[in-house]
Amino acid sequence: HFGKICIATQIQRVEKLLLNVYRLPPERLWVTYFMGSEVEGPFFEEDKATYFAWKETNIPKDHIIGNPDKQNFWIQFQSGKSPASQRKCGHTTEVFFDRGENLACGPNCRPGCPCGRFIEVVNVLFIQYYMLGNQSIMPLSIPFTEIVVGVERMATIKEGVEDIFHIDTLRSLVEVIEDFIPSERKENHKPINVIADHLRALTFLIADNAPPPGKGGRAFIIRKLMREIFTAMKILKITYSTFIPTILERAVNLYQPFHPAIKNIQPTLLQYLSEESERFEKTLQRGERRLDRMLSKHPLPILRTEELLEYQRSFGIPRSLLIQMLNQRDIAYPNA
Repeated sequence: HFGKICIATQIQRVEKLLLNVYRLPPERLWVTYFMGSEVEGPFFEEDKATYFAWKETNIPKDHIIGNPDKQNFWIQFQSGKSPASQRKCGHTTEVFFDRGENLACGPNCRPGCPCGRFIEVVNVLFIQYYMLGNQSIMPLSIPFTEIVVGVERMATIKEGVEDIFHIDTLRSLVEVIEDFIPSERKENHKPINVIADHLRALTFLIADNAPPPGKGGRAFIIRKLMREIFTAMKILKITYSTFIPTILERAVNLYQPFHPAIKNIQPTLLQYLSEESERFEKTLQRGERRLDRMLSKHPLPILRTEELLEYQRSFGIPRSLLIQMLNQRDIAYPNA
């Protein structure tokens, strides 16, 4: 188990980072901690050590809030593992920045609320148990802590912008995208953000010698990022030939000061994008032909959800593009 001194030391580090380094006003900060509850079977006591450690800081005492649920209890995620597998777990404490009462969704608005008033900037994990598949726990031989800082969220606060896509390291890419679309499509933020985020990721991944797009491992991740970019471009009706070279040049110029290898990736990434774009277009054309054959057998102007999910899995047509295809044929997508 963690001693009070260990927990207090971590809390003091976080306070110093937020108040002395980032110079955030303490009255704008809120803290949550684990108040104690049953989690997947076992009951865990209130994290009093963390509560008392925060009380010794300059954050207002009424801004320290206990949560009796999983919001402040972390469990390692293991997909496809045996139910009896061991998953690390432990209580957490989170720090939120208050963007202002004018953004509150109501009188009971508090940290963790999805309304946008509060931005989580730091999460401290105190990992000290294994959660077992038989709803019991076992202590770790060596407990450990992690301090996780949301760097881009912090940039959002320091730059005084509404979200991470307006910070200086992403806004430049968003502006290029907006130059290629009419004003009415600029309100469609999601595909714009997908292109900016994924292109930045590809820029750094290729600089780190990631493989070309393919079917397995890292190659599949590269393919997925590229195809989501192409999907967003189709939603925004952006043509490949003029857009991709322009935004890629902007990304290389923007990010090469942070990663010198980026200045040499432009030809390689352009080649990967071009080849994957051709493959994606062929996939869409095949899928559209098969969709028409499938629809010709359907007497009703609606398809069952399971049919469409199978179609997406089998033919690789993204849901958003499948909805567009169906709309063009006056067919309703369930729950679209």
